[in-house]
Amino acid sequence: MAEKNQLKSYLTSETLLYLLAFALALALRLFRLEAAPLTDFEAKWALQAWDTIQGSKPILGPQPAYVIITSGLFYLYTGLNALARLLPAVAGSLLVFLPWLFKPYTGSSLQLKRAGVILAFFLALDPGLVALSRTAGSPMTALSFGLLTLGCMAARKPKLAGTLGALALLSGPTLLEGLLGLGLAWLAARLLAQAGWLNPPENMQQTDPGGSPFAWKKMLLFGLGTFLIVGTGLLIVPQGLAAFASTISAYLTGWVTPTSVPTLRILSALVFYQPLAIVFGLAGALMAWINLNKPQPGFYFGRLLSLWALMALFAAIIYPGHEVSSAAWALIPLWGLASLSLAGLFPEDEENFSFATALGHAGLIAFFLILVGHNLLRLESLSASPILYAAVVGGIFLMGAIVTVLVVAGWSLKTALWGLSWGITAVLLVMMFSFTWKAAILYPNGANELWTTGPAAGQMNELVDTVTDLSWWNKSQPHELDVVITSNAPSLRWAFRSFENAQYKAAVSSPDTPSVIIVPNAITDGSQQSLTLPASYRGQDLVLRKTPAWTSAIPTDLIRWLAFRQAPSTSETLILWVRNDLFPGGSNAQTITNTP
Repeated sequence: MAEKNQLKSYLTSETLLYLLAFALALALRLFRLEAAPLTDFEAKWALQAWDTIQGSKPILGPQPAYVIITSGLFYLYTGLNALARLLPAVAGSLLVFLPWLFKPYTGSSLQLKRAGVILAFFLALDPGLVALSRTAGSPMTALSFGLLTLGCMAARKPKLAGTLGALALLSGPTLLEGLLGLGLAWLAARLLAQAGWLNPPENMQQTDPGGSPFAWKKMLLFGLGTFLIVGTGLLIVPQGLAAFASTISAYLTGWVTPTSVPTLRILSALVFYQPLAIVFGLAGALMAWINLNKPQPGFYFGRLLSLWALMALFAAIIYPGHEVSSAAWALIPLWGLASLSLAGLFPEDEENFSFATALGHAGLIAFFLILVGHNLLRLESLSASPILYAAVVGGIFLMGAIVTVLVVAGWSLKTALWGLSWGITAVLLVMMFSFTWKAAILYPNGANELWTTGPAAGQMNELVDTVTDLSWWNKSQPHELDVVITSNAPSLRWAFRSFENAQYKAAVSSPDTPSVIIVPNAITDGSQQSLTLPASYRGQDLVLRKTPAWTSAIPTDLIRWLAFRQAPSTSETLILWVRNDLFPGGSNAQTITNTP
């Protein structure tokens, strides 16, 4: 009876921890979701959802689930930036339940249960996953719904598996990128199993629910129903099925149309945003393959996860149409490996182990690592030579090595290893949260963030606020001014979606005198662009979009970029022209040339 109560108590605490991870994931993904303007990449998909509820019957791209569900959100409430990003944010938050769905395979292994909880928090905090979850479009929905489908199949939940599987299929070609990595990993696992190198331990086979029949018919029935309901928007948007049919062609196009994203940038994003996953993931993979003959389920899962991580990364690299977001499929197994490693950092045998000493050692290691970062920033501000960098960093690492040797000599190797691991984990965890905060809050969709897709949006908020204020002053309504925009940038179209009198033209003809004219400015050297019209206008230049000015994997000034996201970037500007008579005391005198 005592054992049952203890197990019940643990399961209760385990469930609460998963719910806490989900709440943390939601908070990071929903906080100030409205603040950053939509980029061209985001606006392209949000506009399709917006045009759908306007009755214009747009041609949908190969992401019908996002477009149709988001159009339903817009129907319930006026289109907002936050609503355009809501579906990916919720999908990314649900990803924390992925390890919980594989609980039937963990059996009574306390390490696997701990690893599952740790993995849930890593999936909530990971900077790459948070950044993708705050991006309008389907990269995150394809990843989350696709993996949750596999999890529901493992947990024998056919209804949920069918529903989520249909949503994944309707999420576009990103799903096919992930399935390629999973397929390669499955093939490698089969070959290794035939060679006798990847057989599950007997104690795990006893708890494997795979022997029970799976309700495939029920899964397919729910999947087909969800596919038809969501894919056609309750038969209101039948073109959603045509959009799904273009998924394969869009994916194949990526094989013949390479992007401008360097392959090394994908690897750099993993190394510099997820150092904790890299360090302990590699350690977990190494331990799993070294202990081939040991029956622990953790080592078996480690070998499977290492194959998946390797093949997912390989699939992202070889795909010519890749983005940095393609590497997100490798993040899940990497964090799984890291979680298995960290789950072992809970000493259960007190022999030759001193908790207080290990904790003090961890504090010293953390202090030394923080000292390294502080000195690197100081040396960067002083433009120090590389020799000085090496001397300072090497000296601090030498002090850490001496302390570790003293702990080994005075206590035990186990105490030193635990203290070293705890100290490194604490610092890397703080670094990861810092990168998450930068990507989600400080610089959302910033030009110098590696996980951002496409050029970053510029001063869209300032532009719309200015025109809205002018409309209030002159029309007593926020969106009544007549606006002419000589650009087809999706971000501009999204920003002015509520202005019914907005027109999009290739150029402004001489007889026209619209209240507001927005003209892209190709001049980037600070000189002014002229506008010839039969009325007097005042102009102000604003940033339309920002693009990184470095084509390498990372910026040359690595330290400033890591600490402050400072790196060279180029700005494409536009000029906001406003007719003079819209201002108090303004006149509409005839003139021919106006400059900002």
